[in-house]
Order: sequence, then structure tokens, then C-alpha cells
Amino acid sequence: MACIISISHRAGSGRISGVTGDRIGGIPLPCRLSLPPILLHPAIMLHFRTRPIPGHPSRKSACIPARSLAAGVLTATLGLGFGLLTAPGAHAQVPLAPQPAPAPGPDPSKVKDVLIDPATFKTAEELWSYIQELPAKTGSSGIPRAELYTIANNALVELINRFPESPKVWDAKLLLVQVEVMQGTQPMEGATQYEAIAADLKAPEKVKLEAHRRAVVMLMLAAVKDEKALELVDRKIGGLESYRPAPPKGYIASVRKEQLNMLSRIDMAKAFELAKRLSASTDEDVKALGTAFMARAEKMMAAEKEMADLKSKPFELKFTAIDGTEVDMEKLRGKVVLLDFWATWCGPCVEEVPTVVAAYKKLKDKGFEIIGISLDKNKKDVLSFIKENNMTWPQHCDEKGWKNEISTKYGISSIPAMWLINKKGLIVSTNARKDLEKQVEALLAE
Repeated sequence: MACIISISHRAGSGRISGVTGDRIGGIPLPCRLSLPPILLHPAIMLHFRTRPIPGHPSRKSACIPARSLAAGVLTATLGLGFGLLTAPGAHAQVPLAPQPAPAPGPDPSKVKDVLIDPATFKTAEELWSYIQELPAKTGSSGIPRAELYTIANNALVELINRFPESPKVWDAKLLLVQVEVMQGTQPMEGATQYEAIAADLKAPEKVKLEAHRRAVVMLMLAAVKDEKALELVDRKIGGLESYRPAPPKGYIASVRKEQLNMLSRIDMAKAFELAKRLSASTDEDVKALGTAFMARAEKMMAAEKEMADLKSKPFELKFTAIDGTEVDMEKLRGKVVLLDFWATWCGPCVEEVPTVVAAYKKLKDKGFEIIGISLDKNKKDVLSFIKENNMTWPQHCDEKGWKNEISTKYGISSIPAMWLINKKGLIVSTNARKDLEKQVEALLAE
């Protein structure tokens, strides 16, 4: 899953909030979330970089690549931890300097605010308030995530058992399943638990609908490893479409969007067929969703075909670099070439520089060359940066930013983007960031 989360973090608050940029087969699906750092699921393997925001010394910005498909989907649909999705927002990526955030250790003075016996609370409201505050308190105290899950689990069970008539019970039941999934419960089991909540005759209608939606999400997560779950998802949503009383306007469309999201990652052809069926729906929101997905998917598939065609013949590129060097890919036949799309303002790009420079120094004399395509808007910034970082290869920069002539021509929508071109001039990889040196050595040995 390609998901970039741009967040803001108020120092000392223990919470982060911001915008996630999820995608349906390359189509942006922005949504806003708020979640505590302590509750980020281990499977996400987040790389957290922070820096002060100018004018706001108490706030920090960060770009977080979510590297796990299932965890990323969980982030974009259920929310992780106690912070759930709020109003939709626009996707934004905040450039960062590569400065690692130190991991705080447990703070004994604050642990006592977390380790409170849930049996001491006199009302459901007090206990629920404690549960809701756990993420922030735990984040500042430095208590490990696994321990937080256990604390939250115990508190939720206490609330459910002691205050069965409280309206907060339904919130607690929904959250308990979520916490148990964080603790390792399998998605299919999570779906079953949500279905049980939805089937409870005492549950309010809005709780039933939310439980149904979460059950669908769990089934989609299960479908990553078991395609049989895909059929269950479609039948489940079909049942929701005939649900009575009818769900609120937009509800079915939101669930269908999540279905398309996951299905497009598993089988784009099936996702396209589903979108085609949805485009004929009598529900205007669902119809609009299906129609929009089809249009964008067609463009994406056309782009994929174009890339396949591009890979089938020697890559051609010719320009004058910002230092006056004439670059011509045809003259580089017989060498392995890295085409690096980057920018000085891009945190992840800057983070890759030492690795790229090291590979170039080691392998240049063996036939390795690099061509940089900078998406900066100021050549002086690029010239200064490459000099400071010993990036001695030619750079293209037309000062058009994201509208850079070369990056636009080849559909570059995120950076860093690294393409490897073999000795025959053929593109062999459009994702060369991982183990760059090993990939280059293998191509040089051909």
C-alpha cells in the first residue's frame, strides 16, 4: 500500500493528528484522522521524522510512509488506537529534514496516572473518560504499546461488565474489538465479533451500522490472504443495501469505497468490474463513486500500458544539465544508469542521498552512472545542495516543481522515484530504492 501520512504533533500532548493520503489503485482517497503515537500498530513499521514548524516552536511536522498493506488499510478505515476518523481533508505531504525523534523512556512520575484500577471509577462516564485519555497519558509516560493495549482491554471489559445499561457500553464494545485486533486477533475473528454486536437487538441502529461497516473492513483485511473473503464482502455489502431502516445517505457509498480500495490492491480487473456495476446503481452516491473510479482506473491502466511499452524499448532522454553538461541516454548504452527523481525540499529524498552517493562512489568506475531530475523551483538551491552533498552527477531542473517537464512526461506522482536502466538501455526497475547497491551490482554483472 502506498500511503503517506502527513501529521502535526504538539510537543507534550502525546497526540498526533493530520491527513492520510490513501489510494485506490493510484487514485487519491484523502481522509483525516487523529491518533495517539503510542497506539500505532507495530505492523506499520513507521519511520518518524520531525522538525519544528516555523512560527510554531511547540509543533512539529512529519511525513510517515505506512509500509504495511493491512495496517495501512486499518489506518484509513478504522483509525488506529483510540483516535477515529474525523472529517475528510485534503492530502498534503510535508517535506522534512531527516532528524530522528528520540524514543522516550517510561516516566515514573506519569505512570501513576495510567495505572489506575478501573474498578475504582464510580460511573461509566468517568471510566470512559479515563479510557479516552489513556493514549495521551501513556504517550507521555513512555509505557510500551503492548502494555497500553492490556490496560485498555481491562478497562473496557470492566466498563462493559459493571455498567451494562450505560450508553457508553456500545462505544466500549466497538473499541474492545479494535484493541483486540491490535493485540493479535485475526481479521476474520474481528469480523465475527463486529457481526455479533450488529446482531444484538439492544444495540442502537447507528451502532449496528458502524459494526457492520467495521465487519466489512475486517473481511477486506482477511481477503489479503484469503480471496474467499472477497465474496463474503460483496454479500455483506449487498445485505446492507437492503438494510431496514435504510442507512444514512452516503453510508453505502463509503463502504463501497473501502471495498474498491482493497479490491484494487488485490485484483484491478475485478475492481474495475465492480466499479462498472456500481456505476449503474440507483443510489446516486454509489453511482458517482463507480463512474469516477472507472474513469480514473482507465487512465491508470492506460498509464500502466504506456509504462509497459516504455520498458519494451531503449529509454531515450536528452537534455542540457544545470551545470552545462550534455546528457544523452543513447551515449550511455553499455552502462547501468539510475534515473533519480527528487527535490531538495523532500525529506525522504534527502534521507536517500548518502546511500546514493556511496553507491556512486563505489561503482562509478565499473560503469554506473546517475542522472538527477530535480523537482525544485530554484536551480540555485539545487546547485548549492549537490555541492554540499558531493552529488557529482548531472542534474535536470527546469524550475517548474511538480510540473517538471520530464517527471510529468513519465507520470511521476511521488518522490523519491528511482528508475534503473540496464546496459541495453531498458528500464528494469521503477522502484530502485531498496538495496540500490546490490541491484546495480547485479546489472553490472550481466
